[in-house]
Amino acid sequence: MSGSADAEAKIIDAIYRGACDPVELSRALALITAYFDAPAAALGEVDQLRPECRLGLGTGFMDAQEMVRYGQFAHVDPMPLAFAALTAGTVTTSDRIIPGSKRRSTFINEYLFPLGAMEALGCPLLSSNGRFALISILQHTKRESYDDDDIARLARLTPHLMRALQIRRLFLQNQARGKVLESIVDRNETGMVGLRGDGPALFVNGAARAVAAARDGIGLDRNGRLVATDRAAAMRLATLQADVAGGG
Repeated sequence: MSGSADAEAKIIDAIYRGACDPVELSRALALITAYFDAPAAALGEVDQLRPECRLGLGTGFMDAQEMVRYGQFAHVDPMPLAFAALTAGTVTTSDRIIPGSKRRSTFINEYLFPLGAMEALGCPLLSSNGRFALISILQHTKRESYDDDDIARLARLTPHLMRALQIRRLFLQNQARGKVLESIVDRNETGMVGLRGDGPALFVNGAARAVAAARDGIGLDRNGRLVATDRAAAMRLATLQADVAGGG
C-alpha cells in the first residue's frame, strides 16, 4: 500500500469510528489536516430542526479558543456562503469560487493572514432540509495553491465523511430515545435492574438503588448487579438472573 493510500485508510477508519465517538472524529480531522500539510482545518454542521446535532470541530490553530475568536469575524467570512451555494459533495478551492475582490476582504487580511493562512480547500458535505455541513482545510501562506490533485484526494474522503455524519445523526437520535426510556424507567416505583449477560448491569433505577441502600438483605455489587446476603436467597437470585439472561 502506498503512503498516500495508507494515510487515507487510517483517516477513513477514524472517520467511521468518529460517527459514534467525538474523540475519534477529532482525530480524523487532525489526520486530514496533517495529510494536506495544512495549518488548520474545520468541520462543522448546523441543523435547524435538530440543534442537538450541531457540530463544530477544529484542528491546528483552530482550537477551542480560536473558534471563539473566529465568531467575531464569521459574519465577514465569504467562504461558508460560497461553499453553501455548491451541490453537496462538490470539492473545490476558495480561489475558484470566490471573486478576487472578496478574497482581499477584511476577513482574509485581518483574520487569516496573521494566522499564516489564506485560501481553503473545502466541500459542502450536507445541504438540505435545514442541514448544512462543511469541511474546510486552510492553505498555508507559504505553500502553493491547492490544485486538482488535492481536490481529488479530498474527493476520495468526503463520501466517507458524508456517511459518517448521517450515522452520527442516527446515533444521537438513538441516544436521545435511550435517555427518554431511562428516565421513564427511573421514575418507576418498582425496583428495576437491567441485566446484560455476565457483564455489568445496563441500568439500575432509583427504586432499586433505594432498596440496596436500605441494606436489609439485598444490595448491588460494583457492577450494579443484585447480590443477596443470605446464602439460600443468593442461590435463588443467581438462578433467577441466569434464567432471565437466558430469555426465560
